[in-house]
Amino acid sequence: MKEVDLFIFDLDGTLIDSTRDIADAVNFTLQHLGEPPLTEEIIGNHVGDGVLNLLRKCLSERYQERIQEAVSVFRKRYGEHLTEHTSLYPGVEETLQHFTGKRSAILTNKPERYIDPILKNLGIRHLIDYKLGGDGKVVPKPAVKPVRELLKYFGVEAGRAVMVGDSVVDVETGKLGGILTCAVTFGFRPRAELEAANPDFLIDRFDELTEIFC
Repeated sequence: MKEVDLFIFDLDGTLIDSTRDIADAVNFTLQHLGEPPLTEEIIGNHVGDGVLNLLRKCLSERYQERIQEAVSVFRKRYGEHLTEHTSLYPGVEETLQHFTGKRSAILTNKPERYIDPILKNLGIRHLIDYKLGGDGKVVPKPAVKPVRELLKYFGVEAGRAVMVGDSVVDVETGKLGGILTCAVTFGFRPRAELEAANPDFLIDRFDELTEIFC
């Protein structure tokens, strides 16, 4: 087993299954602009690079000039329905409790304003020590700066930290920061894509973390 002191978790697709609530907010925004709805699968494939990029990918070319309006509509709608259909992935709460002797952080491109309400509503806010969101306060993933900030904040050496996420961006973030990487296959990205990113570890269940790290 690999001994670590700090777990850095992605949020959407890693700790929480938020596909439906995000998709509902995207389709509400598309409807507002007069665009046809998209499937949850298509929308899910665009999650992970922040709200602005998500909507840019979901809007057709003729509506790109209204992107700021789209962002405003999405944020209001999503903020009112953060956990209507969102849930923890199996084993998340139990695994976080297992590692309560370790330090933990969330590093996500999701706006920070949403993180605490989601964690509180799902009952795991007390199990996370620190949160960094993608609302302009930090450089978004896959930049190395937020990883270094977390290592400095917790006083942890890079070799004793691991980035856990469901996307290539998460793997790249960990590699750039010189920390271990663990990709999860149950999130928004296909297994083959994650394998190609060559993470240090690849897991199919969240509780497999307890079999790899101590």
